[in-house]
Amino acid sequence: MNISPNHLVLEIGSGHNPHPRSDVLCDKELINDRERGGPLVADRPLVIADAEALPFRENAFDYVICSHVVEHARDIERFLKEVQRVGRAGYIETPSSIAERLYGWDYHRWLIDRIDNRLIIRPKTFSNAFGLLFHELVKRSRSFAAFHRNSSRLLLTQYEWSGRIDYRMEPADFEPYDLREAESARSMLDMPKPSWQRRFGSVVPTAARRFAKRTISRWSRSARPNVSLQELAVCPSCKGELIWSNGAAECASEGITFKTVDGTPIFLLDETQMSENEHEH
Repeated sequence: MNISPNHLVLEIGSGHNPHPRSDVLCDKELINDRERGGPLVADRPLVIADAEALPFRENAFDYVICSHVVEHARDIERFLKEVQRVGRAGYIETPSSIAERLYGWDYHRWLIDRIDNRLIIRPKTFSNAFGLLFHELVKRSRSFAAFHRNSSRLLLTQYEWSGRIDYRMEPADFEPYDLREAESARSMLDMPKPSWQRRFGSVVPTAARRFAKRTISRWSRSARPNVSLQELAVCPSCKGELIWSNGAAECASEGITFKTVDGTPIFLLDETQMSENEHEH
């Protein structure tokens, strides 16, 4: 990721394992861990919000990290529009369509591949054929785990953008490549291999990785000014100013009140507000 030391970084869908370099975290669920791998981490400024209605000013961030979250979106184009509104550049990582067929996650709504440095997006319509079989195989088989570690070029879609996200929507039956053709299959296997950091990191015990990430995160944040959420935040509905009082925020123009829970602002809109927001924006 091309992140400079002075960049202000937002991470959307930070979940249980935020990136060490993220300055502000954003997740949709405070308690529900179903679509993440553990309890929510809140070790730095955090907001609870829907990525399709972000509560941040335009160009508030220099860089936005979206790692394994875009494929969960209801309205993926609205999601990408919001990411581009609040950030100047960023990184998107999702399972590839091959990984979705191999592992499957029933709560993923989209297949996302990167072709010629463009994201190709189409609805995911098939069910998980293998259940948890290959998830368990990664845990139990060293040889299969080694394949998994060394095959990120097949199993991950990784995309870095600056200025705008280049993507194309396609129907569910669209296939971006024909793997029955030898040349197409070889071209996928000739993609760059994963970095040594990714391969090495995948064999380090989880507890050690998390301790290292927390240490790096604390050190990197200590070298930068403190982040003020009140200066960055706007109403997620109208993008207008907020009035802060007694830990809560009220939209100056629409009168919507957003509470806080243990110091974490909850900027979620109800279904009616989301519908109106989508219509207006």
